[in-house]
Amino acid sequence: MPALADRGASGEDGVPSPSAEAVPALHDALPGSVKDPGVPRFAGDSHPSFRSVGADGSVTGVDRDLQEALGKVLGARTEVKIVNNLPAAQQGMLGGRYQAFDGPVQATAERERQLGLRAPQAHGDGPAKTS
Repeated sequence: MPALADRGASGEDGVPSPSAEAVPALHDALPGSVKDPGVPRFAGDSHPSFRSVGADGSVTGVDRDLQEALGKVLGARTEVKIVNNLPAAQQGMLGGRYQAFDGPVQATAERERQLGLRAPQAHGDGPAKTS
């Protein structure tokens, strides 16, 4: 992805980390429910090391790192709402409270049908709305 090509920035411990810049075409392609408030909301449960919730409510882990990087590329601030389990995340997505869920979830035909998603393709596409 060109926006992540610049690896000159240094992260913690001097290890190079990719920098991300907003890609206006991606921001423009966002649905109004995400673009208008400018805050894609992810649902997630506490599932270390994907996502850990601190005593102060802060969320850390690889999922949060990916959400923040995605937000930079989309030109939007991301938000994560902690839910109790996968069914709560699914119901929240169906009800429009959340736009996404990431983490250790097995793709099934039922989930694809219920949430209007398609399975990731071999060429790197992730789940995407089919309608």
